[in-house]
Amino acid sequence: MLHYIVSATNKYAIEQIAKKPNASAGARNNQWVPMNFVEMKKFFEDDEENKSDRLHRIRKLMNDLNVSFWQYFTANEDICIDESMVPFRGRIIFSQYNKQKRHKYGVKLFKLSSVPGFTHKINVYAGKNDITNRTPTNVVMALCEDYVDTGHTWQTDNWYTSILDKQTHLIGTVRKNRRVLPQKVISTKLKRGHYYAEES
Repeated sequence: MLHYIVSATNKYAIEQIAKKPNASAGARNNQWVPMNFVEMKKFFEDDEENKSDRLHRIRKLMNDLNVSFWQYFTANEDICIDESMVPFRGRIIFSQYNKQKRHKYGVKLFKLSSVPGFTHKINVYAGKNDITNRTPTNVVMALCEDYVDTGHTWQTDNWYTSILDKQTHLIGTVRKNRRVLPQKVISTKLKRGHYYAEES
């Protein structure tokens, strides 16, 4: 990512300088010196590290991204909560392994998305000490805090939270051994592609 930022910064500088070929020798554009990786890395280093937040180096970037997602695209009624794995085999304390995923090693993201596949919010899972993403309920509510009392329908996979009292519906898969699951739901025989639904 830093290499890309360095490259894009230098490219932009060249483009801006080319727009003013007659600028004086003392002009700001003519004082430009190309950036390199070491300088950019130092620029992003935080001298006041928050040791309790494993994501402190990218926290502002994540927050800014989430604000932009919110500002520039309005979610449809149906929104989806899911997780994905960003492939990564480097050394990082919260790297995950999931043999069920196409990319087995990487960084886990929790995402809130809607049709046509637009991402509205992301949270990075920072390990078992991650307070925000410690439980399924925490994950869902952290992603959807801006989408309660708005009439949206959440779609999840094996996540659970009580949200109907917040004027919000949830569509998700359930396991047969789920407590207080109606007997009708457990005993109904379904063909592939069919479903049985109840609302609580």
